[in-house]
Amino acid sequence: MPLTLSLEDSFISIEDNNFKTNIKANLWNFGALSISFRIQLPEMNAQSILNLNSQLNESDVLQRIAKEKAFFLMNHLEAAIKKSKLWDNYEEYIIYIDKGSHKNNASIKELTDGDFLYQLLTGEGQQILSDQMKAPIKANTLQYSQNDLVVIDWNSAFVKSEGDAKDICDVIEFANVQLLELRYYDHVLDKKLSALYREIMASSQSIFNKKYSTINHEASQLYIEISEVVEQIENSFKVVGDLFYARVFRTTIDRLKTKEWQSNVDKKLRNILDIGQININEIQTKRSHWLELIIIILITIEVIPFLINVIPKMFE
Repeated sequence: MPLTLSLEDSFISIEDNNFKTNIKANLWNFGALSISFRIQLPEMNAQSILNLNSQLNESDVLQRIAKEKAFFLMNHLEAAIKKSKLWDNYEEYIIYIDKGSHKNNASIKELTDGDFLYQLLTGEGQQILSDQMKAPIKANTLQYSQNDLVVIDWNSAFVKSEGDAKDICDVIEFANVQLLELRYYDHVLDKKLSALYREIMASSQSIFNKKYSTINHEASQLYIEISEVVEQIENSFKVVGDLFYARVFRTTIDRLKTKEWQSNVDKKLRNILDIGQININEIQTKRSHWLELIIIILITIEVIPFLINVIPKMFE
């Protein structure tokens, strides 16, 4: 479970609208930070919501505030954080929550059969989406009862629930944090692999070259560190106990293509391991060659005095 911190509320301005925003931060033990903004909208018609949604997607106000809060937390918690550093990249995800009361599933059917829901999730203010564009969103629609609805898309989700909307949002947030963590380690491995390739090309393969041993040590160290974190991420896929929440989590993981990022990280980890193994094999081969040469020299040294004594006698 993350460490949850309530931050100072802010007012955000989008076009001519001002909204009070409740801000919360979650610090995860594997190094990720998630900052969530809870904005409660007044009564608005469908088109006004779509227009506001388009403006929100085009604005960078939330990203700017989130970065300020992240720097604030990092500065105040620096003593408790190992190797504190703020990565430039981030994952942005919007969850639309409808907590309105509903006695039957008529409104659910209107949402899934109409156009508003799909425009909202894709950030379209005016365009009506085709059936082809709606299909992958409809494929990620979940219902526990006839009176609730969860729709997962790649950068947004819609939750209609009277009781457990917060828990569902926490599960979706958890899946996004996993994606961010894998993206970060994919970035780290890219940089490290490039550096290792350059160091290998610039270093001479010698049993006396300490630089080569350093490269092997760095590769092994990085493999162990990242493998440990990736294992934690893989294990966290299993911690969602509730059956419906587990379905929400798996659906979100699939829609975000998290397994593909995990596959990339696993492949690059294998490359790191292979680099270390290839270097070790090269050094061992060179050591074997040197040992063979030394043995030949020693044999020669032993044979030469014998030949010096024997050869003259052969010509007497």
